[in-house]
Amino acid sequence: MINYFTRVVSVLLALLCFISCEKLDYEQDITNFGEVYFVTSNVATRQSLEIHYNGHPVESEQGTGRIRVPEGESKFEFVNSSTGEVLLEKTVGIVAGQPEHFTLFQPVLDAPLMFLDEDAQANEEPAPEGYYKVKFVDYTGDLFFEDKVDIIMWRPEFSWVTWTTEWVETGILASVGKELNEEAYHLIPISDEGLGLSFRDSQTKEKLFIKGGSSEEYITDSFYKDVLVPTSASLPNPKKNVFTAYINTREGNENTIKKEDKFYRIGVTIFLMN
Repeated sequence: MINYFTRVVSVLLALLCFISCEKLDYEQDITNFGEVYFVTSNVATRQSLEIHYNGHPVESEQGTGRIRVPEGESKFEFVNSSTGEVLLEKTVGIVAGQPEHFTLFQPVLDAPLMFLDEDAQANEEPAPEGYYKVKFVDYTGDLFFEDKVDIIMWRPEFSWVTWTTEWVETGILASVGKELNEEAYHLIPISDEGLGLSFRDSQTKEKLFIKGGSSEEYITDSFYKDVLVPTSASLPNPKKNVFTAYINTREGNENTIKKEDKFYRIGVTIFLMN
């Protein structure tokens, strides 16, 4: 009887050991997954944007941009599905339970696709009293300017001679380019009277005129009236008055710039503010 029970116990112990080993092997084969988020809501070409994971197309969750992939180093490519061109790449170390978040940025078709650091201005020094501190980037494409653009600042001044309000040039923001990370901040005086901007090719100094053939230079005051004033006023105190903005071409009317039988205007949009 003792030998019988001894044999039973031995069999049970052997079976338990076998099951434990099998479980260990199974757990070793388990693949842990992590998450990465690519927000594409500010991408002008998002309808034709395809994401590849380690060389293969992968779907992202609609609305959130969430992608779930195995742990480890992963290469993501952002591809124009119409042309097959790789527009942007990103290598991410995926760790389970530690999701990564990235914001893609391409506000207009003429802008390059890039990753936007929404905290890029967090450590920027505040603007001096009486000034805005603004970084510009040129997303007008090649319609008007070959390379870089000079932004001319104007202030309105009433003329007692003509009894009209005239624009008086107050300064130049020279050589604004198309690469956001290469641009510097400029100081723009805060004026109760407002601020106008005009645009000239940095190399040729060619001006843009309204209606194409007139002698009146195109000047927009939308940057001050429609953008800076309400934006700055809505910020919590104390304000740093630090902004990043882009310029781009938009549909115009007969009182704006005419080129090749079409009317255009140049608008300004702030996308980072502190």
